[in-house]
Amino acid sequence: MLDTSCYLLLSYIIRITALETEDSFASHLCIHIAILAIIFPMTGPAGIASQVEHGSICPVLDDYNRLVPVYEAGGISAQQLEQTKAALDVQKEVLDNLRKNIEMRSPIAGVVTARNYEAGNLFTGTPVLHVMQINPLKIIANIQEQYYPAVKLGMPVEIRTDIFPGEVFAGKVSLIYPALDASTRTFTVEVTVPNGNEKLRPGMFARSTFNMGDKEGIMVPDVAVLKQVGSSERYLYVVKDGKAERRSVKVGRQIGSDVDILSGVADGEQIAVTALSRLADGVEVEVKE
Repeated sequence: MLDTSCYLLLSYIIRITALETEDSFASHLCIHIAILAIIFPMTGPAGIASQVEHGSICPVLDDYNRLVPVYEAGGISAQQLEQTKAALDVQKEVLDNLRKNIEMRSPIAGVVTARNYEAGNLFTGTPVLHVMQINPLKIIANIQEQYYPAVKLGMPVEIRTDIFPGEVFAGKVSLIYPALDASTRTFTVEVTVPNGNEKLRPGMFARSTFNMGDKEGIMVPDVAVLKQVGSSERYLYVVKDGKAERRSVKVGRQIGSDVDILSGVADGEQIAVTALSRLADGVEVEVKE
């Protein structure tokens, strides 16, 4: 069983012009307005459009309707009427653009977790709203590279949290990153967790357990394995024929207080676990049962 620590995360902040595909889980969306604007009072898009219409278009429209009979009676020239009509067309285009851009729609179903502006504030580039998708959630886990062949898409994962002790949440591997992190020697896996009851929340700390199958190996207490100063060599002392024998070993994963020894010792050999500071290669030892 592989137990890795991870965080319940939402996907990275994305702009409305760079949404993920419908097949993926775009869990965290920041809605942006593409132009510098004033945040209007919360009267709704229809109310805002109505205010603009009465404030800018209606006076121009009244002027145009008033000048039409004057033109027909020969009181003004055709150029004067065309100028008024051109001003009316400009105001209509402004209103149409406003109707198209004043309403923001989220492409995902979720909840608003942050509102960064109040009515009358100047929009400066910070997202107006944060919309988060709570069901399903996504876990980002980093796993040691040696387990890369064992992790498969659709693989079941058990999720445990400190806030709900004893309760196990089921998830599945939904994405395996194709590249590994050279600095940590790990690869990233995304796990999708259904959250219909919404007990889990974004930002919670969780532990994920991946079942990698069974493996036979040699386990020794971690206190028996020493590190050579100035190098990455690991070694231990094997008690053989009443003497200590220094062995370089290759260690694998630590499980609890034991370490998996990949090479360097054989099954059934005796390992020194005490008085290690006084041992050296060839020193006589007395084994106490």
